[in-house]
Amino acid sequence: MPYDEALRRDLIAHFRAEHPTDYLFTSTTRKSITGGISVRGVQYIVRTTSLRAGLTKKVCPHTLRHCFAVQYLNHGGNLIRLKQLLGHAHFSTTFRYLSYASPELKDIPSPLSFLFGA
Repeated sequence: MPYDEALRRDLIAHFRAEHPTDYLFTSTTRKSITGGISVRGVQYIVRTTSLRAGLTKKVCPHTLRHCFAVQYLNHGGNLIRLKQLLGHAHFSTTFRYLSYASPELKDIPSPLSFLFGA
């Protein structure tokens, strides 16, 4: 999954401090059946974080997934790789994100660039 250097440093620090074995993030309040954070736990974290940030629009985990997909495409991400990252079984599901994306076409090299020695 693509991420920036700051997130990479934070994840490494978390990994070194917590020494996770099965899950990168575990539940601290009550154990789920699997030991990882439950679905409700993730929903709670997203909801409380968005409220603390002062967001007025309702935010759920799927909102973050959608925003990631659109931003990934806007920054030149590959549609095939996005399908893999999101775990979609069919391209038709991934193609839906194209209607929300608006990548900068100026950054995409022309297939005819070789004619001009670029």
